[in-house]
Parts: sequence; C-alpha cells; structure tokens
Amino acid sequence: MGIKLLSRLATSASPAFCVGALVVGASGTVTAVSEATANAATASSTITVATPADINNFDPSTEQLNVFEYIKPLLFSNVVKFGPTLNIEPDLATSWTINPNATVFTFTVRSGATFQNGDPVNAAAIAGSLQHTEHSASVVSPDLLRVKTWQVIGTNTLKVTLKAPYAAFLSALADISIEAPGTYATARTKPVGSGPYEFVSWTPNKQLVLKAWSGYFGPKPATQNLIFEPVPDPEVALADLDAGSVQAIVSLPATDVGAVNTSRATVVAAKSSDQLALFEFHSVGVLANVKVKQALAYALDKPAVQAIAYGGQGQIVWNPIPPSSWAYSNITGYPYSLAKAKQLLAAAGEPNLTLTVIVPAGYPEGTQTADVWQQDLRQIGVTLNVDVEQISVWLDQYVKENYQITWNVFDVKGDPDSFYSIIMDPHLASDYHNPSMLSLQAQALATSNEKARAAIYNKLDNTVVDQLPVMPIQTEPIYSVVKKGLSGWSLNPLGWPTLSTVSAG
Repeated sequence: MGIKLLSRLATSASPAFCVGALVVGASGTVTAVSEATANAATASSTITVATPADINNFDPSTEQLNVFEYIKPLLFSNVVKFGPTLNIEPDLATSWTINPNATVFTFTVRSGATFQNGDPVNAAAIAGSLQHTEHSASVVSPDLLRVKTWQVIGTNTLKVTLKAPYAAFLSALADISIEAPGTYATARTKPVGSGPYEFVSWTPNKQLVLKAWSGYFGPKPATQNLIFEPVPDPEVALADLDAGSVQAIVSLPATDVGAVNTSRATVVAAKSSDQLALFEFHSVGVLANVKVKQALAYALDKPAVQAIAYGGQGQIVWNPIPPSSWAYSNITGYPYSLAKAKQLLAAAGEPNLTLTVIVPAGYPEGTQTADVWQQDLRQIGVTLNVDVEQISVWLDQYVKENYQITWNVFDVKGDPDSFYSIIMDPHLASDYHNPSMLSLQAQALATSNEKARAAIYNKLDNTVVDQLPVMPIQTEPIYSVVKKGLSGWSLNPLGWPTLSTVSAG
C-alpha cells in the first residue's frame, strides 16, 4: 500500500533555474519546453493513476520513497530486474555467470539498447552509472561499496569483482537503476533512463506526466500516456475514480475496499505481501532500555490493529522477514498483556512515560495503528502523542533521526538482506550498537547455501525480537482499484503494479 520504503536520505529544496530543455520555476513546477511533447499528454490513450503521495525527485540514486518504486521501472532499466514473484530476470544484462564463491559476476549487456537521449547503453555506461550510485550516499550504496573492481571488456561485457562473497548481489542490482551518462547532475528534475516511458512534466504535489518511449528495447507499452496524481485521502481517491477523473488507484487500505463501487471498478489484490508494517525506535535515552521497549511491545494489541487498521487482513508477525521468504521462521514475540507491560515499566523505573510517535500523512493504517497503541498505553499510565506529519516533514525528521518512535512500512525485496542492509544498518551505525548482529550479517552474506543462510537470519530475527531496535507489526494486505475495462493491471508482493502492460481497453 502506498509509500512504503521511507529512507534516511537527505533532501533539499531547489531555487528556480533552467536546465537543458526544462524550465524549473520557483513554485517547483517542472515542464518540458517542447510543445509537441507537452501535447502528447492529451492524447486519447491516457490513464490517470491516483497515488497516496508524491515523490521528492527523480534521481534513483537518492529518491527512496516507495511511491517512486513503481514509477522508477517506467523510466529506467536495471542490470537485472525483479520478476512477478521477485525472482531475478534479465534486463539490460541478457545473461550472467557467477564464480563458485560468488565474488566474480560477469554480465553480457544487451546489444542495441539506447537511453532516451540517444546515447548507447553499453558496459561502460552501466559501470559508470553504478559507480555514480556507489558514491551517492544512497541506501543502496553499501551494496556497491562491496565491489573491488569494475572491468569493462569490449562493448557488451561487464565483469564485477567483489571484495568478499556477497550472496545478495544480484538482488541488490535488481534495485539499482541505470542512468544515462552525463545526466547525473540533472537527474532530480530531468530523468534520462532506458525504460519504456520518458519524462514529460512534473508539478510537485499535483501531477506527473510520462509518455511511451518509442526506442524501448522491450515490449512496447500498452498505453501512450501515464499521469500520476497524488491523492492522500482514500475516500477522495474513490470519489475521483467514480467520477472518472482517475482510472486507477494504485494503493487502497484494506478498510476501504468495502467502499468500492464494484459496478464501475474492480479490486485487484496481490497474491502475497512482502510489505512489512513496523515501528522503529530511536534507541537513545529512555528507549535505550530494552525493558521499556519490551513493555511497549506487550502493550500493542496486534489483533486489534489487524481488525481496525487492516480490516482483519494481512498476517501478524514479530520478525522482520515476511512469511513468503525462504528465510522466514515463525517467532513468538510479545502477546498482548497490559499487566506484563506495566510490570516491566516498573522494573525499568519508568512507570509514567510520555513518548511521541510520528506517522506520515496519507497512510490511515499507520495513524490507526498508533491510535490503538495510544489508547492501550493510556491504561497503564503511558502518554503516547501521535504526530501525523506531511510526507516531506516526516521524511526530514526520519533522515535526521529526529524522532522517538516512527511508524514505517518496508518492502522486503527478494533477499532478506534487504531489511537488514536498509532498515537495520542505519540503526546499527547510530542509535543501536550490536557488534554480534553485524557479525551475523556478514556471515549471512558470505554464505551461498540457502539453508545455512536461513539459519543465520533466524538468529538475526531473534535478536530483533528480543532487543527491539524495530518492532514489526504485520504484513500489509495489498489492494489496487481499477475502472471496469482497464486490463493488464497486476501487483507483485511489494505492491508494485505492472504499469507498462496496462491498457484502457
């Protein structure tokens, strides 16, 4: 549902300036100068999609809000990509070989592909883009810092040698977009990739327009123009769908599914969910005390959250690897008990706490979850303030770690390392220190045997449940809504729709 990964990347505002064929006004409006390009957005083959929030920018090296996760593959291609079940599939690389200890990856690059500015996609361009991301302070940069050498062999072969075995390398590459050479500096406002759609215009918090790119190497898009409009309120989004101003809602809370007018629209559900709702603790001050966090866990009535915030859907979990993963193990956490919570708070010497949880606006399931927690904590003398913040404000607080507790949702992408490297590593580097966990992570990534890796992740998961640097809540049920007659819409376990195949019929 919605934004999902909400990362620790810094953002910055930009003054008015002119870059290439774009004019960026002080209001933040980004518009292509070409009249023909702008007029393309009014063509008959157009689908308008309601999203729960807007993006911050188009630079795939820095933009990590999950709204961008399903826009990114429209604009960019990757070395490899996730398939419908998060399997690894060819993309810019048509094939690859891996040496026995998973330290040397040799990719054969697709011949004849080009970027949307006409530049060729070749091994050198891919290596250059990956090296740019490596040094961009992105959440995916640590994966690329594992590389010892990038070796371009001829035009279409890229040999990547790692410093040590890294079992999750292909999964990491499936999450990293390839940008055209020479466009890195302008990527925030003028993205240039090699995906099936190209950028037309963007008015922040209002509308993003993309058009089908005729030079795409893969199957041609089914729809000429895609328009994305942020509509944070699900009721407003449903009213817009009913009125015909939008043709699809990319993410709908489970509690609103019953409000869909099924005579005019169809609810599309993902077959499984790898979206994990969680609370993250900034483990300093009173929250450095494990007993306090365990007390807070006992005071969270997860069945009530599931019923109220998720319409009884999704699966309650305590560990951070989703049930669909090969590394999942069912760990018993903290059954709801206000008596146990009160006892632990007394033992910790903190019987009357006041805490604040921040929640991004536009995600009612997050607010409802925090409200359930607030009401239960009040019964044992704990005051929990729920601060619902606009997404830009929330992101700034999250990046700066200026919070006590935050609600979040994370997409566990393919390999279980995605949770530990993206969510846990920033905590391990700042507010939560655990050398044993770092050692176990390194062991898991240096092990190629899946069964052995699963055993290591079981140890890591048990540490998360015991120490609670973060507190998983449940998997999120994933729903989209599309108007009758719209075809080709499906959802993967991360909630990303396959927008390039969608047709208005």
